[in-house]
Amino acid sequence: MTEPAEPTITELLQFGATAEEHQILREILKSLKGIRFGSIVLTIHEGQIVELSKTVRLRTRPPSRG
Repeated sequence: MTEPAEPTITELLQFGATAEEHQILREILKSLKGIRFGSIVLTIHEGQIVELSKTVRLRTRPPSRG
């Protein structure tokens, strides 16, 4: 399965995003791409993202018997 390409600056500009918002969107996308199991939480204060928290779960296989 091919991973989708990251949005270009031009594509982000179509949403009217500022340079700071571009950086936040890149960080969110980077976090999403780098996680298989876990969660990403955005903390918003007065309509602005102020924190991005990423929790990664490591799933291990039980030891094989025999």
